[in-house]
Amino acid sequence: DEAETLINALLEQVPSYPVALGNLAAIRAPQGQGEASRALLRQAIAADPDYLLARCNLAALLIEEGRLDEAQGLLTGLAQRPRLHIQELFALDGVLAMLHRARGEDEAAAALIANLERLTETELDARMLALAKRRVELITPQGRFAKILKTLLNSPPRPDRPKRR
Repeated sequence: DEAETLINALLEQVPSYPVALGNLAAIRAPQGQGEASRALLRQAIAADPDYLLARCNLAALLIEEGRLDEAQGLLTGLAQRPRLHIQELFALDGVLAMLHRARGEDEAAAALIANLERLTETELDARMLALAKRRVELITPQGRFAKILKTLLNSPPRPDRPKRR
């Protein structure tokens, strides 16, 4: 809640600040506000078309929805950049692995994850690797089931349904 308040205050000052829009999208997605999250990421990309992290995060959401061609369009050409920050590399390769898994190209997905494992040196790298692996796992039937179950368990009770005893 505090982060959201700070981000909204920043966006009042600079409404199209891409990093703030991307961070707000990161807050919205786990709250079950996928449409709002996608809209914020689209705003961030419109403000800065080169914002790789926003492109990767939007692509990941689209892959989860099965919109693989649209996700591919967001990712096309990003790997050919002359320079990538290590965080960008983890994000990009993680989402590319996710896309390959969604297309049934398990060997390509595994190769990308193996490359990230070789690059992992710090605790931050390990956290980014874990995120990449979670994203790839989401695409498996077991991962989809786990996500649905987690959503159901974290959903507030509906007032129109009686409580079970």
